[in-house]
Amino acid sequence: MAQGRVANKAEVERKLQKERDAKNRAVWQELARRHPFLYDPKARARLSIVAKSPPLSDVLDQLRKATGLQLVVADNLMNHDPDLGDMRLPKVLALSLLQLIADADLDKGRWVKIDGGYRLEGVSKRARATSPHGGTSQPHDADSGAKMPLRRDSRLAVRLNIFAEDPPVGEILDELRTATTLDLVLADDLTRHDPRLGELVMRNAPAFSFMEMIAERDLENGRWVKTDTGYRLEGVSKRLRPLPPP
Repeated sequence: MAQGRVANKAEVERKLQKERDAKNRAVWQELARRHPFLYDPKARARLSIVAKSPPLSDVLDQLRKATGLQLVVADNLMNHDPDLGDMRLPKVLALSLLQLIADADLDKGRWVKIDGGYRLEGVSKRARATSPHGGTSQPHDADSGAKMPLRRDSRLAVRLNIFAEDPPVGEILDELRTATTLDLVLADDLTRHDPRLGELVMRNAPAFSFMEMIAERDLENGRWVKTDTGYRLEGVSKRLRPLPPP
């Protein structure tokens, strides 16, 4: 009888592992479809970037030199001017930078495969304004003031890897707490906040980049407020989990 129970338990474990493996394969297949550079050996080239809020064009130039890929932006992104923050990235994978660029001040940002490389597409949330006399003026970014305090906190410069398909915000906060040792909490009125985070393929990314993303997803006036032990997320949720049945 005992041997039968052990055998049944082992069979259940095998089935569960098989289901987990299938789910992981499906997640990676979907990520690879949306981010075609993931399995491109050229995108695994490493480079070092040390710069404070570098222009996107400068970073793309360095990526082109390191990878040999043709990296261009869509026509509607010619004035796209993302705030890339204080970049101190020694020997970072090119694919990590590509993902960072797709996430920086860009709605539905993505890289699309083209002959010889990739094209950046999406809707810019921070673009240089066109001046009446031609050329461009300084970019307008209503969020820059809220972002900079996070980027100035050296504790949030710690880097981590997250690969997940639309994970719960609680799971990402757990990863961030472990990496930063800070107390990262939600305001009382956000306990049911359930943002769609989409597919996350972020390798060696600074903690502040995850926090900025969370503050922008399905949250009106989203912001991180500094506390004695860390940060608290505040704002008005646009997507709440339904209340449990009575």
